[in-house]
Amino acid sequence: MAEHLTPNAGFRYYDDGASAATGLNWNTGWIANVMILDGLAGAGLVWDNSNPKKLAVQVDGSTIEISGDTLRVKDGLPLNSAVIGQISGGTAPGASLILDSTTDATKGSIILAGGGGNVGIGATTFGGSAGKVLALGMGTAPTSSPADTVQLWCADRGGTAGKASLHLRTEDGTSHVFGDRVGIGTTNPGAYMFNVAGQSSFGGSVFPSVDGAYDLGSSSLKWASLNTRSITMTRTQDNATGTTVSIASNNNYSTTGTYYCRGIVLNSYINPNGDQTAHNNGYDRGVQITHFLRENAGTLAEVTGMFIEYGSYGPAGADVAATITLAQGIRVTGQKVASTTVTTNYGIRIDGTISGTTAYGLYIGPISGTTTYGIYQAGGANVNYFAGNISLGASAFGTSAAKVFGVANGTAPSTAPADMVQLWSEDINGTNGKAGLHMLAESGTSKLVVVGTIIKTTTGDPSQVHEGLMCINTADKTLKMYCGGAWRSLATWV
Repeated sequence: MAEHLTPNAGFRYYDDGASAATGLNWNTGWIANVMILDGLAGAGLVWDNSNPKKLAVQVDGSTIEISGDTLRVKDGLPLNSAVIGQISGGTAPGASLILDSTTDATKGSIILAGGGGNVGIGATTFGGSAGKVLALGMGTAPTSSPADTVQLWCADRGGTAGKASLHLRTEDGTSHVFGDRVGIGTTNPGAYMFNVAGQSSFGGSVFPSVDGAYDLGSSSLKWASLNTRSITMTRTQDNATGTTVSIASNNNYSTTGTYYCRGIVLNSYINPNGDQTAHNNGYDRGVQITHFLRENAGTLAEVTGMFIEYGSYGPAGADVAATITLAQGIRVTGQKVASTTVTTNYGIRIDGTISGTTAYGLYIGPISGTTTYGIYQAGGANVNYFAGNISLGASAFGTSAAKVFGVANGTAPSTAPADMVQLWSEDINGTNGKAGLHMLAESGTSKLVVVGTIIKTTTGDPSQVHEGLMCINTADKTLKMYCGGAWRSLATWV
């Protein structure tokens, strides 16, 4: 039994039937160690008055030790069963409670609700059927970032009530939000389900959430700058691809109506405001391609801004038994409403080509087909304008030539189509070095040589001649023709 003594004298504990004189007096002023046992092995209360003072409770072979401001499991022994209603860091404002697995430098693990319960930080209730759930109550965003620390808290997303979401602040001070909407680099993603503040990179593929979603939506959503991948080719790589769009259309479409298969459809619009109208500085570009060879010396066989292949292609080169009514590599169709004024319109414009040993503004390679056209102009009233020289089979012009039509030697036509006069160049009478312009009229019965005429304002005959050349000499007042290797006088005047 236990007996309370006078104030500050402690208490006396003795076994049933024993006299008080044989019991133990617990008074920290005169006794160093007291152990109270219940007669069972490994259970009791121990007070150690040495330095530091300790109070230990031993139950079922496990010990909880209180020493100073520390509560710990003594010697790392497991605490098999304990119910603690509340643990606090004291009553002082701003006091902290520190949980540690051990005072040793080699740390173990801190396991909360290991049996399957829930853990709440600032939260006392959980959702129905919750198990092993960590709940965060509404917190306050940190204003600083301690070193080597990531901070988590709960707050309304973007300040919108009823949108409590998980927030995260990294060591560099950047905050993110994860809730009904996700913000990376921002805690207010606005109307976007996923909002990234800054540039983004995706290592894998990006797909729409539903089939057929080929646009970005009907509101003012935009991709201001989409950088799919940055590629660095090593010396062991043969090829590299930035973005590949593969679209396979099956053959289960309706046999009636209009059928479309479009790889990429881009619709862009611009609404010029008052500033753009006043300063004439607005532009609308549906697709802009910038492709350069940058940095490092070396040799590259080809740099192509846009490469297009079209037509039909069977798997593994197999034949395709199909009919294509119209095949077009590039098609440009312009349109405007009646009230729109267009100052200058270019269907296709090519300028600013880079200089080279041989440079082509427009190059058209060999074309195969039953009827082939290199360039076909359908508008009969349209003007085809060339500011420089025009060549038909000729690769060079005479010195200082400007706005000259050059015709290289060709092959005489053997037939004369209706409503047509044919012109070509060939050596006159087969004499080498005597190229002349020839003509075949619609009748096709004779080939005429356009020999030309020279008008001289000085005396004497021309030194550069060919058969059939006529000369009108206004100084000699004679009309002559070069024929049979000599000049023949045809007429004179006074």
